[in-house]
Amino acid sequence: SPLNAHDKYNFRATGYNFITNTIWADSVKTSGSDSVFYMNRVVIDCDTCSPGWFKLSGQPDFLKGRMIRKADGTCNFRDPGSVVIRTFAHQGDSWIYDSLNNIQAQVTAELTEPVFGTPDSVKEISLTNGHMIRLSKNSGFLQVPSSGANIFIYALEGIEGRNVGKIVLKFREIYNFNPGDIFQYEGSTMSYAVPYGEGTSYLE
Repeated sequence: SPLNAHDKYNFRATGYNFITNTIWADSVKTSGSDSVFYMNRVVIDCDTCSPGWFKLSGQPDFLKGRMIRKADGTCNFRDPGSVVIRTFAHQGDSWIYDSLNNIQAQVTAELTEPVFGTPDSVKEISLTNGHMIRLSKNSGFLQVPSSGANIFIYALEGIEGRNVGKIVLKFREIYNFNPGDIFQYEGSTMSYAVPYGEGTSYLE
């Protein structure tokens, strides 16, 4: 499967040297023989909304909001949309990858290579627009292009849940605060109501 439940996949877009996108399946349900993966749906209580309302704090990412995985290994992304990955396809097999933009896909290589230090089966899927998808048996998407006018190539940097590769720092790793700690901040305020300004400094 390109994505699995309970794992967070960290990607880096071309042109950046840090994790730019994180995708995870927050829930999966069965619909007939299909599995529907809902991605990046995080809701929180909304204090400023009407009582009992929620707001989204995580929006669909470059793979959009759902992946529908069929029993034959076909995965549909950007649903409703047009992107199709055939995970059981073999070298030489081809199909319509993006019907909206008339892009064809073909498996051009099946190889074994290390992924996060462990040997893995990798498929290289060439697209007729010149881009390539790299799909790993155990880690899912290693490389996938976005769609639209501005194409970004997203490379897998790490998987949280398995603790492999680069992961997003947690609060404790960034802010090592403990009960009883005291923090002092120095700042200043300025007033521009007078000709040359005047201000005060303060300590909190």
